[in-house]
Amino acid sequence: MAFTIATNRKWGKTVGSFKEKYDRLTKVYADQIIEIEKSYEQLMRNSLLGIQQEIKSKDISKQGLQRVANKYRVSHLFLINSKGDFIKSTNEDPTKIPNLFTFSQDYKELKSEKGAYLTTPIIIPFPEKTPHKFLTIWTGKFFIEVGVQINDIAQNLSSILQRDENILRAELLIGKTPFSVKVKDEKAKDPLSFIKKIELKNPLFTQSLGEASHRHSLQFKVSRRELNKAISGIQHRYITNFLLTLGLIVLLLYLATRILRRTIKRITSNIFEMANEEDYNNNLRALTKNQDFEKLIQAINKLLKGYRQSSEESIKSERNQAYQSMARQVAHDIRSPLEALKSSKEELSSLHEQDRLKLTAAINRIEEIAYNLLQYRGKAQKPKSKGPVNIYTTVESIAIEKRMQYRDSSDLHIKNLLGSHILDAFVNISQETFKRILSNLITNSAEALKLNGKIQISAHKASNNIEVLIKDNGPGISETIKSEITKEGFTTKEGGSGLGLAHAKMEVEKLGGRLKIHSCPGGTTVTLVLPLSNPPSHFLTSLNLGRVNKVIVLDDDSTIHLIWKERLKDASLELEHFYNGKDLLEAYQEIPKDALLLSDYELLGEDLNGLDCINQLASPSRSILVTARAEESEIISAAKEVGIKLLSKALAQIISIEKQEAQKKDIVLIDDDELVHMNWKRTLARKGIKAHTFFSVDDFLRESPSYSFETPIYIDSNLGEGLKGEFLSESIADKGFIDLHIQTGCDSSIFTKPEWIKSIKGKSPLHL
Repeated sequence: MAFTIATNRKWGKTVGSFKEKYDRLTKVYADQIIEIEKSYEQLMRNSLLGIQQEIKSKDISKQGLQRVANKYRVSHLFLINSKGDFIKSTNEDPTKIPNLFTFSQDYKELKSEKGAYLTTPIIIPFPEKTPHKFLTIWTGKFFIEVGVQINDIAQNLSSILQRDENILRAELLIGKTPFSVKVKDEKAKDPLSFIKKIELKNPLFTQSLGEASHRHSLQFKVSRRELNKAISGIQHRYITNFLLTLGLIVLLLYLATRILRRTIKRITSNIFEMANEEDYNNNLRALTKNQDFEKLIQAINKLLKGYRQSSEESIKSERNQAYQSMARQVAHDIRSPLEALKSSKEELSSLHEQDRLKLTAAINRIEEIAYNLLQYRGKAQKPKSKGPVNIYTTVESIAIEKRMQYRDSSDLHIKNLLGSHILDAFVNISQETFKRILSNLITNSAEALKLNGKIQISAHKASNNIEVLIKDNGPGISETIKSEITKEGFTTKEGGSGLGLAHAKMEVEKLGGRLKIHSCPGGTTVTLVLPLSNPPSHFLTSLNLGRVNKVIVLDDDSTIHLIWKERLKDASLELEHFYNGKDLLEAYQEIPKDALLLSDYELLGEDLNGLDCINQLASPSRSILVTARAEESEIISAAKEVGIKLLSKALAQIISIEKQEAQKKDIVLIDDDELVHMNWKRTLARKGIKAHTFFSVDDFLRESPSYSFETPIYIDSNLGEGLKGEFLSESIADKGFIDLHIQTGCDSSIFTKPEWIKSIKGKSPLHL
């Protein structure tokens, strides 16, 4: 069977090579025809330039016309009046030639531009029997048309093809009419046919042959004589090789059988010897250099290794069961006091907000630990969900938690050195996991320092990553254990589980990051290299007060009011303070269009929260929820639902505040056509006007806080899919924008102008 497959492959390869040869030749000759056709077009254009100079009037005599044709070596020369009637010809009675426009309506369009011309592809005109090309030009008063015979194609191809005995016939198909180039012995059986479509891409072509896919084609008929001879030789060689191979196989089988029996006997003896002594810690010895038997021995040794590993895993499994039993007990013990803390949390209203926030954070962390222990025992009740986690706020919350944990250790100093340059740094990770990693690493440093020293947390961006560093000035890690400290189960602490660094390394690497440890006498630095992710749309990393004249602050904590008063003192804004939601709702039914509400979420002693107040005022686009719970999923979901931006209280003292005046020379264009965007931007840039372009009203509304209410806005009437700009623009007017215009390509008189629209203009930007 292998012999048959090999033979078929060789035959297939030979046939394929033969066909490939003539496919390639057909393409080469087709390319030559294209070049000839191009050269004829160029020659005809050059001839027409001279003929135009010779023929100043359509009254030239036939003899004069023939003289010009002979001079410029064209086979046909016609004069045609503006109505398309042939009036002079060098070859036939012009009155018997059909009107020029009956060949193609394209000729009529030539009259719109003096000197414009059209050309035909290679055609066989009736009653001519040879291929021709024609080129027609409009002089401004009449048409001049010249024609040339394409005899060179047949002559060139015939001289080339005569060298190849396999080629029987070559035909140039003009449309469906064959034009024979070469003929040989037509009695050859079953010739192969090769066809190549030829297309000269010329935008000035007219009188097409009817098929848009090609202009004409070249067809070869090739004899199989050479191919059959090659296949016959292959068949003879393979039969000879088959017989020789068969004899060699029989000999090798005889020799291999003798060697096989002797080697199997030695391996069997070695296995019985190992089994009798019950020694499974050693591997079988290599008894032969034969590769197949070596693989057999390797497979047996692999089984032995698997047996040894299964024994080790059995021991490890027993240890894990002990851990799980401990986890169940600890989880059970934690959850009871946790529920008591949670039920009492709401009653601690007398506490300062910062203290309440610390208590809430601690309860949440205890709850996370309980759920993690339940998950470790194999019955997870709360799945971890990944999402964008802010580096700054997460590090700050863990630093506060760890300072609380070690508040009795006055000689231990934990410093958060993160700056405002990483406010927009986010990592796609479970926040619970990230907090646990940071907490464990800070705990490791604190224990290495024996609660006496400094721990610094810093971060910086590096390319597409964020690097978070936890550095201490402790004694460093011993060289003897550096390579072991990230392995699961390894610990140097009495009663330690050895899971902290191992877990951190595993979670970081899952994200495509790295955990690096640098240690020497005098300190240790652990670096988390994490890939950055895009900031979520709801999270503010800067505060843009572009058109705001008043800021309203709602918070039950007076320190927050002092922070905003200090931060906004240079912004030339009116600042109004409310300490409870009731007073705010009595003062306002709606937040003014030039104002911004900065509201806390939790309002002490009230049934309403900040989100409820914003909803009652119906002002989500002019409000920001400023809360220490900005990273809790339920708060994020509630804010997203009504379209409110979130700002973490931890960022209130460092967030960038921008107060940009509207640029008077800026305009906004809302149009669903990208070409219109390009035209407006280019045209208005010459006038010193910057065009901000959007594809839909919704796209603009998302960015509207960055624009002045006086910004001129031009909205296309037809925004696609049946959307009408004159109606959708009302939502822009409702936001407070006052300079709205409709732009349209239709007659403006057919529109009824809404009251919020200043004018209806054309689509050209030149009117600005």
